[in-house]
This record gives sequence, structure tokens and C-alpha cells, in this order.
Amino acid sequence: MKVHKIESSKKGFFYDVLEHPNGDITCHCDGWKNRHKCRHVKEVAELVGRELRLAELPDPPGLSAPTLFEDPDGFVNPMLASTLKEGMSIEDFGSDHIMEEKFNGHRRIVLNTPDGVFAWSRAGNLIALPGHIIRACTRLAYGVFDGELMAATGFATDVKAKEHADGLTLHLFDILSIMLFDEHGHQFGLSSATSEPQNVRREYLVKACSKLAHPGVLLALQYPVNHSTLTKIWNAGGEGVIIKHKDARYVPGKRSKQWIKIKHLEPGYMTVTEFIDGLSGAHSIIAGVDDHGVEVRVKSLNDEWRDWFEKDAAQFIGRRLVFEHQGRSKSGKYTSPMADHWEDE
Repeated sequence: MKVHKIESSKKGFFYDVLEHPNGDITCHCDGWKNRHKCRHVKEVAELVGRELRLAELPDPPGLSAPTLFEDPDGFVNPMLASTLKEGMSIEDFGSDHIMEEKFNGHRRIVLNTPDGVFAWSRAGNLIALPGHIIRACTRLAYGVFDGELMAATGFATDVKAKEHADGLTLHLFDILSIMLFDEHGHQFGLSSATSEPQNVRREYLVKACSKLAHPGVLLALQYPVNHSTLTKIWNAGGEGVIIKHKDARYVPGKRSKQWIKIKHLEPGYMTVTEFIDGLSGAHSIIAGVDDHGVEVRVKSLNDEWRDWFEKDAAQFIGRRLVFEHQGRSKSGKYTSPMADHWEDE
């Protein structure tokens, strides 16, 4: 057995990394003992010339209860899409972009490891997944995935409803980390894939999903960018699409201009009843009712509007405002209403 001394980030302190006769490399640090993952082992592997490569897809692990460790290492702050710039349309995107459906559910970051399947909300909270989703995820390759948990109804508000739990589906559209193995099949832990371009991560994702055998977890479809597919998605009740540049890197926690969202907007009409102070200042929220008495609140369109309201709010009371929205919930409330223009202008 050969011992390698690897200096810690704490100057003057060294870790013993052991190179075993059978080819295994281990370390006595807590990271290796708790998760079989540490940078010291990777450094030794590179030092002795052992080539790291993507793992061959493992056979699905058994469905016995996973061993939960206290703080699973795998959450990645999700990357977000930007809105379409004013004056642009879907026709402005060419063959260097692809298009995916924008799902109306709950964002989930999912980790599949030999220790079990774990999931986080967009905010980074550890979230329980339904049993059928967990069982389906065990047929993924080991890694960290980005996806959307959807209810069969298509309403995001139904994702947490107990009566819809059995019909939930997880749609995966990106892979953020992959499990690395050496040429002898020894596992080195997760390695980030976020610096890879979109089209390369897609190849990894397709491979990672190739052994899926349950409709509870699905690989998100990709399309060439075109208006006819967008229209079909809207006609089927879909929220819209995300247009992604094929070279886009995954930037955790950022709203990227290389991911563009296009949503289906519908016009609505409201009669203004009052103004409310909000995060943007006085008179920054316009309150009113539509023609059926449904209450609506929208943000003031810009600073110029807020200046008008502060100078003479009374002249706008009773005036008709046209707003845009993304449909209505089952309770009748408007989804994401946004001020657009005055009806009499």
C-alpha cells in the first residue's frame, strides 16, 4: 500500500491518501468517510495518472430504504430565464437555439446517489418526493438534475395537494453534476457539469435518462425554434416555452440572457379603485376589479406612472386599465397580471 501526503487548505496540515493494491484510492478525511468524496483522492488519481471518465450507466440500485446523511451535498441554485426583449419575436432565434416547453409546476433540483434520492425546492429547502417519483429516479444515472414537478391538472397550485400526489410527474431538462469513475470502475464522486455548453449537457442528460422505465419521470422534449410548435403548446394548455442557446453554460442562481422565456399572455380589463404603497414606493400598486367583480392588483408600469399617481391619484380612480395575464387559477384569480395601457388611450 502506498501513502500520499496531500496538504490541507490549513497550512502545515496533511491528509494521508492511501493507494491500495487493488487500485482503490481512499482518504481518512471526513468528506471521504461520510460521502466517499474529497479533492485529495482526485488529486492523487491525477498524480498517478489514473484517467477520470464519465461513468458507465449503473444498473438501477435496489429499492431498499436509503441511508439518509444529514446534509446531502448536491443542491445547485437554479438558473433562471430572462423575458423576451421588447420588439423581439420567436422568429429572431435561429438554428443555434433550441426550444423546450416551459412547465407550470414546482422547480426541483434532484440528486440521485447510491445513498438515495433527494430533492430541493428552488429556495434550497430539502423536499420529500412521492414514492413513485423516487423509485423512477433510481433508474437515472447518478448525478444532480434540474427539472419541474408537475400535477396532471397542469396547475402549479395542485402540486402540493395530497389528492394529486399519485399523478405527479417530474420533467427533467438539465443535468448539473455527473458521477465520475476511473477506468477500473472506482467511484470518485460528483463533478459539476455546469461549465459545459447546453448541447453537451443535453447529451449527458439523454444518456443519464436512457434507463428510465416509469412515466413518473420524463426527459423534457426539445424542438427546433418555430412558432407553430409554440402555438401547439399553447393550444394544449401549456404555459409557454424556454428558448436556449446551444452554447449556454449553466450559471447557478443567475437570470441568463441565453435562456429566454415566452409565455402566453391574455388581455384583461379592470376598473381602478385605489392605489397601494409597495416595495417600489408610494402608489406603486394599482388595485381594482374586473367586469365580474374579481379583485386585481398590478404593479405600476414605470416611474412615470408613479409620478402621475402621486401628483393626482384621484383622476385615475374609476378609469379602465388594460392588463395582461397568464390565465386564471381555479379560484378565478388572474395569474401574473401586469399593467399594459389605459383603455381610453
